[in-house]
Amino acid sequence: MTDKIKDSDRRQSLRVDFITEINLKTPIKSYRLEGHCRDISQKGIFIFTEEEIPIDTACEITLVLGGTAPAVKLDIVGKVVRKAPDGIGIEFVEMDLDSYTHLKNIVKFNNKEA
Repeated sequence: MTDKIKDSDRRQSLRVDFITEINLKTPIKSYRLEGHCRDISQKGIFIFTEEEIPIDTACEITLVLGGTAPAVKLDIVGKVVRKAPDGIGIEFVEMDLDSYTHLKNIVKFNNKEA
């Protein structure tokens, strides 16, 4: 699999920048990345990280949304599909309905064009 994605191959879903705590768990290691994401959509996320996580690595992602007590946590199953010098792209594979609803609202309310 190549590290580059052609423009014609890019997903057409709306993407927004979003700062949040991210807990990423792979079969080998767990990571806590705070405020390091961009291009979040209902189908995936790009996470800024210097960690070397290979393409096709399955992972569990928890996005922790502050501002409420207790914090809202979105639990998502994903797979690393892209590597770049400044991070990794993860495709969302599975999530529960509550996480999907919260994610949909994140994208909707953080869209600069909305």
